[in-house]
Amino acid sequence: LAGWRAREDSDPAGARARRAAKAAVDRLAKSRAAKGLPESTALVGDALVGYLADKLSVPPSGLTARLAAESLRRRWPRLPEVRLEEVKRLWGEMERLRYAPTTVRDAEVAQLRDAVSELIAAVEKGSS
Repeated sequence: LAGWRAREDSDPAGARARRAAKAAVDRLAKSRAAKGLPESTALVGDALVGYLADKLSVPPSGLTARLAAESLRRRWPRLPEVRLEEVKRLWGEMERLRYAPTTVRDAEVAQLRDAVSELIAAVEKGSS
């Protein structure tokens, strides 16, 4: 336990990146349990943006879809281009659902949640 704690303390960015997927999965689970569509949609967005920010060790407030895709490409050059395009597509979909809440349906949020979950799994596999 002491060795693990020392490693976590000596590399906070690495620790943040290692915990990124778990934190995102937790947010996605909270999204499923959320009482309303706006809250559910916001949690899916937080899962996507939070995951990418944690994985890339950048603040979520300054992150954009393009910056996230470019940073992933630089950090993990073997990550398939289709995944980088998917980051941009899902980000756009997330923003559409978040900022046009009157037209959002449960099925759209569920579809986005599933796609974000699949993207996280693919990035985790490609970045390890």
